[in-house]
Amino acid sequence: CGNLDLDDFLRGGCSHLRANYYFRESILARGVRENRFLAWSCNSWSKFLRGECCGGDLAQMGHWLNTSSSEGSYFMHVARESPHALGQEGEVCLERKCFILFKIFGKC
Repeated sequence: CGNLDLDDFLRGGCSHLRANYYFRESILARGVRENRFLAWSCNSWSKFLRGECCGGDLAQMGHWLNTSSSEGSYFMHVARESPHALGQEGEVCLERKCFILFKIFGKC
């Protein structure tokens, strides 16, 4: 959290205040598939960003968390603006698959 710009600061970036917004949104989403905060199990943020944790455990974060999910570190992307939840669109592995498909077929 060392490189916050003014916009990030005003939005509560890198603070726990944003967690309140995410949690509220997770409650209001009522578990709707597209509006879920999905997180993927991974050992580190950098490995997650590189797509090295594809196929790992998946958990829905927030109010509708399944408490029987495996323990560990989970990572996800969120949108800058509300709605913040990205559902499956937040998966780094989908980005890699799309990139590969685009290279082969010109579309994902």
